[in-house]
Amino acid sequence: MKKLNLKQLLSVSLTLFAIFFGAGNMIFPPAMGQLAGTNFVAALAGFILTDAGIAILGMIAVVLVGSSMSDLGSLVSKKFAVFLSVGIYLLIGPLFALPRTGSASFELALLPYIPQNYTWAFSLLFTGCFFALTYYLSSNPSKVVDVVGRYMTPILLISILVIFLGCVFTDPVQTDTIQYGTLGAPQQDYNSIPFFKGMMEGYLALDGPAGLAFAIIVINALKGYGVENKKSIVKYTVLCGIGAALFLSVVYFMLSYAGAITATSFANGGALLHALTSSLFGPVGGLVLGLAVLLACLTTSIGLTTSFFRLFHRIVSLCLLQEDGRSGVSL
Repeated sequence: MKKLNLKQLLSVSLTLFAIFFGAGNMIFPPAMGQLAGTNFVAALAGFILTDAGIAILGMIAVVLVGSSMSDLGSLVSKKFAVFLSVGIYLLIGPLFALPRTGSASFELALLPYIPQNYTWAFSLLFTGCFFALTYYLSSNPSKVVDVVGRYMTPILLISILVIFLGCVFTDPVQTDTIQYGTLGAPQQDYNSIPFFKGMMEGYLALDGPAGLAFAIIVINALKGYGVENKKSIVKYTVLCGIGAALFLSVVYFMLSYAGAITATSFANGGALLHALTSSLFGPVGGLVLGLAVLLACLTTSIGLTTSFFRLFHRIVSLCLLQEDGRSGVSL
């Protein structure tokens, strides 16, 4: 029975974390932290429970019954399996999440530094390069774990850590554009029910359905390391899922803390982070944030593209086999 070493487990866990951690995961916690203020820890606990918690449970459910979301849906019926798979992949793929990775990357990583008169041209060029890179990295799925887990994710984590340390070790600041440095008072429902309000926000992040889709990436990564036994796949999926949830929890804490100490209101968490990092580190602060957001979006884009391709490749292959009169193949 093949056993994974700690380095391999860490690589798969970091890959899973990076694929889950997209633009929304970067932006939601600071906005939540600002509204929760001194109650940000309780709100964060609820957020993690319904964000990372549901996602990991979805992955475990998939590996317990098979190797893909279709196997889980087949417990109801084959038609439902197709409907469930196609619906979720379209929503987290080309209809919503996938285009957003490119637009969010542009808005936070490049938009603040370009002339407003040429926004459309830079947007077109940036988006083209972003998805060309996504295609290049996704075209060789066997290298996704290595590229994402070993290189991109550590850079992402270091970028967020730099922002967090800047928040921890700075003195309170109050200028005409931003005020930060001390925990604010909780607002709205975060004052009375911070944990349950955080639960609702975590559910709305929609990482739960993504867990069903991304299970195939973990399974393929484990098989790439030589793990073929069903029990071992379930075991290592659980371990890697827990590892990814721990990484998500730590990063969410750092980002929500950054929001909790910021008193000035902003349109969204992305604007808050940009103003905060620019104040903390000057012009280089915006570059640090832009790098972190770009990597978060790129890793999510790679994961979505890889998962989306695998599903529709299986669907098309099944249709072709049925046209040839063959049977015994399931989605």
